[in-house]
Amino acid sequence: MEKKIKEHIMDDIFCERPFEDNDWDSFMKNSALEFPDNFQVCQEYELDNARDIRGLMQSKYDDLVRLVESILPKNIYVVEQFDVWFSDSSKVIFGMFDTYEKALNEMKLGFEKLYPGFNADIYENGANQWISDRFEFGVMISELPINVFDEV
Repeated sequence: MEKKIKEHIMDDIFCERPFEDNDWDSFMKNSALEFPDNFQVCQEYELDNARDIRGLMQSKYDDLVRLVESILPKNIYVVEQFDVWFSDSSKVIFGMFDTYEKALNEMKLGFEKLYPGFNADIYENGANQWISDRFEFGVMISELPINVFDEV
């Protein structure tokens, strides 16, 4: 994601650049006030020197990273199938979704397709758990945080 953000910013600011993997670092690490070879700033960004462009690039980068982080989901919802006792040894993961609603809808659609009559047969067994006596299994939707190091 970081690389794509940097490429987007460079494509916006520079009309010409070397288009190498290290363009961003090459420009940002250049301490001179003039532009490095093969870098030409687009007309709308005609700033006085390379230091001003580096500041603009960093500012745009910080803003876009904050925007992406605010848009990305903070949790993930996992659809899991178990035996009727919900023992961990029987767990099978059937999908991961960015909203609870998507997980619930896809769970109902997916299991109905695999087991016709599933939706008519299931009943709730507590928070985010459903059991099918006819098909002898349970389903659970677990909510997990993303980008967090912890026991899951």
